[in-house]
Amino acid sequence: MTACEKMYASLAKSLLDDIVNATEPSAERAVDILAALHKESNSKPMTVSILKNTKIGKYLTKAAKSCNRHKGRSTSDDKDEWDEALKTAEALLSDFRDATTPSKKKNAVNKDGTSDDKDEW
Repeated sequence: MTACEKMYASLAKSLLDDIVNATEPSAERAVDILAALHKESNSKPMTVSILKNTKIGKYLTKAAKSCNRHKGRSTSDDKDEWDEALKTAEALLSDFRDATTPSKKKNAVNKDGTSDDKDEW
């Protein structure tokens, strides 16, 4: 496992332990972990390999669901923090999907084997 994968794996474990499986998770801790994950994803791009080896996408999805659930159960003081954590988690999931999905436009090939890309001329 590379150093980058170890960092993502560590953050995935924190998501699981401190948000998903915690009996009383802290909104502040959730925001901190998700902010660290956001910072890490900006400095080191997400790849399919990292997603498979660390299961960060799966754990991030579970964390987003937990944030949404705790947001509904919390007091008015915590709702804003849970909302911030939820928005960050959803933004990260979207970024991870975009980073790992190949562009259909670049790979588009007609039946006759030619490309639709007009920049080839």
